[in-house]
Amino acid sequence: MTGYFYSALHWIDAYLVREGKKQEPGHAFRNTQTNSDSNLTPISRIYRLLYSYSRNVRYDLIDFTPKEIREKVMPKVKEIRNHLEKLLA
Repeated sequence: MTGYFYSALHWIDAYLVREGKKQEPGHAFRNTQTNSDSNLTPISRIYRLLYSYSRNVRYDLIDFTPKEIREKVMPKVKEIRNHLEKLLA
């Protein structure tokens, strides 16, 4: 789960770097940008959900089944990737 979340995170970081937005440590900057940048707002809800899933797995030890990963998580990561590939092209 954490790997899927960080995959989405790196796509967002690639966009932010390209836009010349100064990276700050931690997740707060990125979370703010996904809510305020008009190119990222279409995926902000999905990103927050993946962030939540990742925290649930790491800190609350909530498991996701392989089926849940395939059906709930992977399509969301793919949606973020597809969206950002268009912006980065």
